[in-house]
Amino acid sequence: MCYVYGRSWTPEKEWLVLDRQVVIGFASSADRTKFYEPIISNHTAAMQSLFNSQGRKWARPKTIGGELDLLLLNRNRELVCMELKHASSSAGVYYGPFQDAVYREAFYSAADSLVRDFDAMAKQKIALGLLAAEAASMFPITQPVVVRGVVAVVGNPSIEVKERLKICLGRCEEIEHRSISEESFRQV
Repeated sequence: MCYVYGRSWTPEKEWLVLDRQVVIGFASSADRTKFYEPIISNHTAAMQSLFNSQGRKWARPKTIGGELDLLLLNRNRELVCMELKHASSSAGVYYGPFQDAVYREAFYSAADSLVRDFDAMAKQKIALGLLAAEAASMFPITQPVVVRGVVAVVGNPSIEVKERLKICLGRCEEIEHRSISEESFRQV
């Protein structure tokens, strides 16, 4: 994906890859905790609630956090947080919307301070040949910043996993102030 939607990017492609394995930097771990704790706690509680209500049928939720798989721009110059999952990781697929929602909320909350950095990073990547020269047309990033989310799944998850995914998407929508939908799920 990084090659096709990065170095080989053309304007007709749906996304432009800005970076992969993305983290928001903080001056200290205390600052990181203070920023992420309220975001993560809502989604962790919702995942735990689903696990508790479904009994042992669902996998135990893992801790949310770490690195966003891909940070993209779409054709409207909106940021897109993408989590990549393989269909063989059932729990990763159906809990994926919670993970993606945390990153989407985090990047939305920090967007004002990050947008200039993203613009500068893109210019550097274009100069180094890591992004196609045509990518310059995608900058600056649209203001006010819009952050979308996508859980992209490689392979074909089972019908049961798809049903659980729908439940998780619905739960994410209940706890977020920005709407998400099944369009947030892509099979690749």
